[in-house]
Amino acid sequence: MKKKIMHLITGLEVGGAENMLLKILPRTADTCDHSVCSIIGVGPIGDKLVAAGIPVYYLDLSNTLDLSIIPKLKKLIVDLQPDVLITYLPHADLLGRIIGKLTHVPTIVCSVRVRLTRSKYLPYFIIDGLTSPLVNKYHFNSRTIANLHRLILRVPRRKITVIPNTIDVDLYHLTIDREAKKKELGLPADKIIIGCVARLRKQKGHNDLIAAFHSVHSARPNTTLVLVGDGEEKPDIMEAIKKYGLENHVIMLGNRHDVPEILQTFDIFAFTTLYEGMSNSLMEAMSARLPILTTNIPENRELITNDQTGVLVPVHDIRTIANALVRLIDDPPLRHTLAANAYQQVKDHFSIKAIIPQYIEFYRQL
Repeated sequence: MKKKIMHLITGLEVGGAENMLLKILPRTADTCDHSVCSIIGVGPIGDKLVAAGIPVYYLDLSNTLDLSIIPKLKKLIVDLQPDVLITYLPHADLLGRIIGKLTHVPTIVCSVRVRLTRSKYLPYFIIDGLTSPLVNKYHFNSRTIANLHRLILRVPRRKITVIPNTIDVDLYHLTIDREAKKKELGLPADKIIIGCVARLRKQKGHNDLIAAFHSVHSARPNTTLVLVGDGEEKPDIMEAIKKYGLENHVIMLGNRHDVPEILQTFDIFAFTTLYEGMSNSLMEAMSARLPILTTNIPENRELITNDQTGVLVPVHDIRTIANALVRLIDDPPLRHTLAANAYQQVKDHFSIKAIIPQYIEFYRQL
């Protein structure tokens, strides 16, 4: 009989943890009986999971004080009788471990996928530390995050498993009519395109990228910056674009469903994130054979080696970011070498073929 694994997540909008479920669950369904429960309402990833044959349930949280989800979750767990409950994202982590223990789920797993800042998430850290003994196993997608949890929350080494994110490399390594796609998107045909794909949130450091691009465009006017994504920081980002007089040189495409094709229109991928888990955006750019500039944080160093598979720059260092972008603009052979090395790195170590067997074994051992 296949092991029954229930995955509890805060929501099923487009995001790293959500996309991970879409990549992993259908590909391991032959060995495990998966189900997914979302605390909030319907999201696009939920629809795709259902289309792939994974049952999805919604608790339909109406607001942060909506306690009706507690009996709903208890009933769902009692009905499904999972052998394992795996939780993703802070709200699901705390709710799942408490309700899971009350409903006698044999194994509770906390899957941690991003480094949380202590200043912003201090209440979570306190509650997480108090409830950590309820968790049987922790799964991390990054050695950096695993080490932080060992240090801050005293998670025992025996409870820790690290399996990195994965990506369908072939989905991003494709050939398109580049000029036709540029025309469709409204991108200039004769400019070097510096692009970023990320949610518009403070964590992703868009304001640093825009400030650096202001200097870059002054020095190299044959450049355009393209931002793909949406989020709560959009008004601030638009204000920064206006402040620097870049309205005609920065193009915001919003959320898109054709990211693999859009990446093929980029000449350089720039990702000035402040903190991460293991970045899906970087892995997509690596798979698309793009030269990458990103921040020199421990999480990114698990993917990118400076001047071998990309260029690493200090967080918030606008001048260094700008200089590094100009260097990449002026050196096409360097861009080609970095892109080829990055593609080989992601193909060898982070492809579906490389990672799925690790998940199958992880689920088997739970």
